Amino acid sequence: MRSSDAECRWPLICALVNSWLRPARATRKLADVGLVKAWLYHVLMVVFVIGAMALLSTACVALGRVAYQHGIIDFLTRAYQEFEDLWIEELAYFYSRPDMFVEAAIGLAVAIECLTIGIALALLPFGARKERMRSSLAHALRRVWLHTSAALPAGIVISMLLFFAEAVDRDWREQIRQEYTLKNPPPVEPDTDNAEAMASYEEQLFKYNEAKWEYEHRCLSPWYKAFSIELAMFVSILTAALALWSLARGITAYRKTSYQSRPPRCRACGYNLTGQKEESRCPECGYPVFDSLNPLGTPGVPWEHRATIGCLKAYFRTTFGFLKETDQATQKLSVDKHPGDSLFFLSINAAVCFLVVFLSVVISSLVSSAGGAFLGGITGYALFLSVLLSALLFCVAGFGAILAALIIRRTQGTNALPGTAQVASYFSGYLVICVLIASVVGVIFIFDSRHTHKLQALLGDNVDAAMGIALYAFLLITPFLYLVRVMRASKGVRYAN
Repeated sequence: MRSSDAECRWPLICALVNSWLRPARATRKLADVGLVKAWLYHVLMVVFVIGAMALLSTACVALGRVAYQHGIIDFLTRAYQEFEDLWIEELAYFYSRPDMFVEAAIGLAVAIECLTIGIALALLPFGARKERMRSSLAHALRRVWLHTSAALPAGIVISMLLFFAEAVDRDWREQIRQEYTLKNPPPVEPDTDNAEAMASYEEQLFKYNEAKWEYEHRCLSPWYKAFSIELAMFVSILTAALALWSLARGITAYRKTSYQSRPPRCRACGYNLTGQKEESRCPECGYPVFDSLNPLGTPGVPWEHRATIGCLKAYFRTTFGFLKETDQATQKLSVDKHPGDSLFFLSINAAVCFLVVFLSVVISSLVSSAGGAFLGGITGYALFLSVLLSALLFCVAGFGAILAALIIRRTQGTNALPGTAQVASYFSGYLVICVLIASVVGVIFIFDSRHTHKLQALLGDNVDAAMGIALYAFLLITPFLYLVRVMRASKGVRYAN
């Protein structure tokens, strides 16, 4: 199969579908595409996807504004008229403000390019092989640019969600047109000079607004209307996760590389072991030659043997093994193994981080609300914060591997990305533990501030500022400490063969 892949290459147009449907095969078939061609393809696909999303979203809004009454032909005719009016209105707005249109286009282009380069750098270590680092970077950029076509189905899904939200909102407003009243409206605003009366008024007003929101969006409307924003965010996150999964498969797939040859070296000190027997020891440091040269000397971490010992046991053994015995764990890594295991481990930690943050935000909102009422919009906020921190965990691991590899390259002149990628991935459990500690502390603090007030009695009136500063400092220092530990642990793979 691989020999036939090398003989027959695909034209660039095949990247339109195969880059995200068959990413591993597309990596081999499109390996000869130049970076300039890949970037031009990426630019054309971005323009096409943005235009398609604009047309589809406008069409969906037009369909959502037209009521179905007199048959499908009449419905489509009035929907087309509504679409034409909306499109003319949008074009007239842009023609009236060309400076704003140019600024928005430039800002969007810069944001898209920064996003694609950031994704390429984050996934760069997992697609690296024993080659020059510039070749690994070119491979990552090529795969990300050719993968831009995956945004097309994502755009179609988001546009359909927009139509769903518009249609549901229209149907709900047509069915329910009655005014609603709430018992116990808030009192008249008191004199601002009376601090206690003002505080009591603000508390009652907050409870009234919360009950009003609950009554309007949770009691009157059906669940799919009340949670339309959350459903749209969830489907968008799922679509983006599938697109990134296919991209990761393409970057980590097997490919032919220009092998960077170098003499066999001692894994501990870097001594040239040419001519040394496997049963002997390094003349420089005494490290066994067998452990440096024979693949059996680097059995890998427990996670790579999860099929034998079990996934859960392998996960915890790998996580705490890197935290407790970092040097011994890195000595067992093999840079010749496929990076799929380490990338899978990192993805699991990102998913765990997502769940921890999401549950902590939801529990905090339930604890802080009066009577355990669910605050409006908290699910969307929890999803956004969870995705943000999970993406940051992934990016910190990727950039940590690149930074450690650059330091090794400066001193050794070799591409250590295959080894540093494994170190950064298997060490990411440290970040998950820190996020878990911060989440538990945050929930405890919110519970105490609403119910027990023990921390306020201990720390005084500045307890909110003190705890906020402590949590933010903890979350800012954690990535720095992680990067330092990854760079130290990467010393175990700098002489890997």
